[in-house]
Amino acid sequence: MKKSLEIRRLDIYDAVGVYTIQFLDKAETEFMDFMSKYKDIADPILKEDFNRIIAILRKIIAKGASERLFRTCESKINDRVVAIPLDIRRRKKGSGTLRLYCLRISDEVLILGNGGIKYGNAYNDNEELNTYVSDLAKLDHVITKFTGQGKIKIIDKTVILKDKLIIEI
Repeated sequence: MKKSLEIRRLDIYDAVGVYTIQFLDKAETEFMDFMSKYKDIADPILKEDFNRIIAILRKIIAKGASERLFRTCESKINDRVVAIPLDIRRRKKGSGTLRLYCLRISDEVLILGNGGIKYGNAYNDNEELNTYVSDLAKLDHVITKFTGQGKIKIIDKTVILKDKLIIEI
């Protein structure tokens, strides 16, 4: 089943343009959904993960979306899906880690997705995380295709969508 979405601008800063996605059948953007679920998390280790994610986002806003700030190769080798935070303190077995999945288009353009608690070695062990990552991977494919067709233009930190473009993934 196809999902309809829009790319929404959160803000354009000196170093980076930050965007998120809005599925048309949901009230919140993917990033706001992530924030709503985890900003008040009680578990102290996961709260530390959340705070590190926020600290990295602040660094990205200040300096740009440099590849070294992300966990790369989170999805397939040929897409731009990445995760925050980059490094995780070792955990005891059975403890999860909080992840925020994103599309890093360039050092100047970042699309924030959704995320959650990752248990085990791979995001695809968790149906919810697998959905977030596969949606971003599909979106990356569509962005590449639409950029070639002129429906999407990426100029510096700005993503320009032709005529309030609705994207199907």
